[in-house]
Amino acid sequence: MRTFFDFFKKYIPYIQGHTFSFIIAISASLVVAACTAGIAYLIEPLLDTLQGKTPRATPFFSFEELAQDDKMALAMMLMIIGVYFGKSVGTYIQTYFMNLIGQDIVRQLRRL
Repeated sequence: MRTFFDFFKKYIPYIQGHTFSFIIAISASLVVAACTAGIAYLIEPLLDTLQGKTPRATPFFSFEELAQDDKMALAMMLMIIGVYFGKSVGTYIQTYFMNLIGQDIVRQLRRL
């Protein structure tokens, strides 16, 4: 019975020339994952406040400060926008490099 890795062994020669691009794509997907978690981390206290729950304390800000200080509200808004921007850039880089690798592998297979 073939194992999971036996199935992919025949494709290793096609991927070997794309190590750097693959590392960039994996790094970008890690950035996307971190930004997704960051968005949830930043939005959760806001949603808790809107639902009438007591928001949890965060190391960056407290909602008492946020409600009283306009600069803190602006900083919070800019952090959320920045995290979404980081996620979109990471998604673009990941998609670009994975498509680049995929198209080059298809080109190699067509030459055979």
